[in-house]
Formats: sequence, C-alpha cells, structure tokens
Amino acid sequence: MIKDADTVFYVLIGYMRLLGAKYAETIEFISDGAEWIWYRVDRLRTEAEISESKLILVLDFYHACEHMNEGFDLCENLSKKERSKKYREDA
Repeated sequence: MIKDADTVFYVLIGYMRLLGAKYAETIEFISDGAEWIWYRVDRLRTEAEISESKLILVLDFYHACEHMNEGFDLCENLSKKERSKKYREDA
C-alpha cells in the first residue's frame, strides 16, 4: 500500500535502480511542478545513482500553459490578440 509521497519516491527509486537508470544516456523527469515532487527529485537522482548531467527536468505542457496563463492574467494591458500571440511565441 502506498501511504505517502515518500513511499511513492522510494518505489520509483527502486524501479529506476532495477532498470539500470544510471546507465542511460539521459533521464527525463516530467512533472506537474508541484513542490512536493520537485523537492524529492535530488534524492531520487542520488539514490538511483543518476549523474546530475544526465537528468533533464521538464514541466509538463498542460501545467506550463496553466502557469503562463496565470502570468498573462497579471498583464492588465494585454489584449486577447496579444495574449494569443505571446502564447505561441517560441512554441
């Protein structure tokens, strides 16, 4: 039974060690940006013996868009057209 976030990460660390994650060229860790997740990633990397240079941290697209919208909401002078254009920049 999974009781808490630490347990989830211990299971994840076990799977990553079992799969030989330390031998991978790169590891992408994709998350929604919740602090409880990101605060545990360094421990996961260390305990799964993954080199810091091989770990790529990625904020998932849905949550990245959500955070962008929150930022755009603070721009009172930004029209819907300008907002839409900014949203698509560098996409």
